[in-house]
Amino acid sequence: MGFAIFEFGVSLRVMSASSQLPLVGGSLRASIEALLPRPLRKFRADGTPVYFADCLNEPAEAEAMDAAEERLGFPLAPALRQLFSYADGQQAGSPPLLVVPSNRHVTFLSLRQARDLALYWQEQARHPLQAKYWQGYNRLWVPIGWASKFHVSHPAVSRAAGASLLGD
Repeated sequence: MGFAIFEFGVSLRVMSASSQLPLVGGSLRASIEALLPRPLRKFRADGTPVYFADCLNEPAEAEAMDAAEERLGFPLAPALRQLFSYADGQQAGSPPLLVVPSNRHVTFLSLRQARDLALYWQEQARHPLQAKYWQGYNRLWVPIGWASKFHVSHPAVSRAAGASLLGD
């Protein structure tokens, strides 16, 4: 079982295979913690199940988020800061935790990985030979999930002056 994070207006929603948990304001932590005791459909070599909580990294530090914002050139949405302050991505070798709308499982990126991929996208969108492939790209996209095998990502749009959560 994985979860996907989508932003609609000012709320954040976590989707799991069996439920949809609305996340508004400070309830992100409680809603994620509701998923922690749930086993994934993966098992260790000894046959014991892998739990959602087993896959998360320690939280990202506020200084790291500030540095990422500086490198990106825009502030992260409060919901993204809250997400990364709960867990800085997932542990290497753990099963993918996020699901994108095409039902592809993707890895929950660390703040550093998300920043680096967002910077790569910005660079590609500005490149004279690549720009034609990036029509409709929004420089405020910050990927929180990625699967290199499928070239699929799960971007979240960050707030910046004059931009909504959906980048309108």
